[in-house]
Order: sequence, then C-alpha cells, then structure tokens
Amino acid sequence: MSHPLPSLPEPVLPGLMRRRGVPALAAAERLWWFAALGFLCTFVIMSIVQQGDARLLNGESVWAKPLKFALSSAVHFGSIALAVHWLRPAWTASAWMTALAAASVAAAVFEVAYIALQGALGASSHFNVSTPLHAALWSLMAAAAVIVLAPMAVIGLLAALDDRARWPAPVRAGVAVGMLGGALLTLVTAFRMGANMSHFIGAPPSWDSLVPLTGWSWRGADLRPAHFLATHMAQAIPLLSLAASPLVPPRAAIVAVVAFATSWTGLTILVFGNALAGGSLATLLAS
Repeated sequence: MSHPLPSLPEPVLPGLMRRRGVPALAAAERLWWFAALGFLCTFVIMSIVQQGDARLLNGESVWAKPLKFALSSAVHFGSIALAVHWLRPAWTASAWMTALAAASVAAAVFEVAYIALQGALGASSHFNVSTPLHAALWSLMAAAAVIVLAPMAVIGLLAALDDRARWPAPVRAGVAVGMLGGALLTLVTAFRMGANMSHFIGAPPSWDSLVPLTGWSWRGADLRPAHFLATHMAQAIPLLSLAASPLVPPRAAIVAVVAFATSWTGLTILVFGNALAGGSLATLLAS
C-alpha cells in the first residue's frame, strides 16, 4: 500500500492538482506550461526535419542549435511553471506575474523562431552581424535572452522572500538558491560570450573534435559548457532539494542543498575560468 511522502506538498502535475482539489492554474502558470509543451513539440518536429537534412554548419547539423534551444526552452518554462505554483496565490495570480509570463514566452518564441529560420537557411544566428538587419536581429536576441531569463531570477527571489510559500523548507531553499544563482551565472557567462562575439576564447578550433550531443569543442577554449552549467543550475538544485526533502530531516536536507549548490557553482566557475584562460575541456579533465 503506497502512502504520499509526508514532507512534500500536494502533487505538482496539473491533472493531479485538479483531482486533489487544488485551485485552477493561474494565467501565468498556464502560459508557462503551454510554452513548455509548445517548445517540446517544436523540438520533436525539428528532430524529424533534421533526419532529412544532411547540411552542416560549423561541424554539426544546421538544426543542432535550433534543437538545443527548443529543448532548453521547454525545460526552462516547465521548471518555472512548476516552481511558481507553490508561491502565495496573491503573487502567482497577480497581473504583473501574468505580464512577466507573456513577455518571457514572447521573447523565447522570437529567439527560437529566428534561430530556426537561420538554421533552415544554413546560416548562423549567433554573433551574425554580417548585414545591418542581422546586426539588429542579433541585438534583439540579446535583449530577448534577458527577458527569457527574468522569471528565473524573479521566482528565485520570491522563493527567498515568501515565508508562506507551500514548499518544505529545503525545497524553498533549493528553488531560491538554484534559480537566483543560475540566473546570475547565466548572465555572467552569456554576456561574456556576447562581448567576445564568439563562443571561443582565441581562434575558433577545428570542427573535427566535438563533444557528442552538445556540440561543444573538446580541444578549443569553449565558453558554452560553463553557460550550460549556469543555466541548468535552476533545475539541478531544486531537483536535489526535492529528492532530499523526504529522505532526511529538514536541517540536513538544507545543508545538502547548500553543499550541492556550492559545488555546482564552484564547478561552473572552474569551467568558465579554464575557458577564459584558453584551456579546453580536454586539458581541464587531464589536469
């Protein structure tokens, strides 16, 4: 006979919420859930298209970048939708939260659409300032990235401030630390790449040594691994807090969350600093 975990709040999936009598999702939550589902469907469709398109750009499929951004956007908005539900209802259902959701989803749609269009044309989207139009669109992408990231920082801050949030204390700490820390580190790594106008420090490496799935350079000074770690800190830390909360006492779970967040931050800074110094993933792992 199964029993619900005593230290966790009511189920988070919308269907289970309705069966348990949890109030209907607020407008902001619905927007973020629809966005997560939409980007996941986009990822599936582009995966199918990729199978019939053998063109390469910088050593990988022209659809590699659109696929990664679609999947990352789905994970991003799904995480936000899960997290925002447990804040106090007055915040979750507020007009400003709905406006934040609408702006972030619109910005992400623009980003993924432009990246997909450029992929379909066999052209670069990032750092492409070859014409005035491309330069303007690149600037819009940079602004859109900040808007997409904004809900992560806002929800992390609200989790830290909301003493009436419906999480166990370790989960509240995980959401606050993971989303605030992830937003800060993402901004640092993203703006460094933008200022550099390249994913790489120094000359771009040859494209014959790429990390499978991610497309990162194995032997070049690639800034993308640090950016990946920064962005997905927002999922990793809350997931650890969810796993630890029912297994150990609250204080021990909070210690585990803080230790894991510190380790994740340290790893991100190490990988970032290694790339800034001209080191590769290969040299970092060999050291």
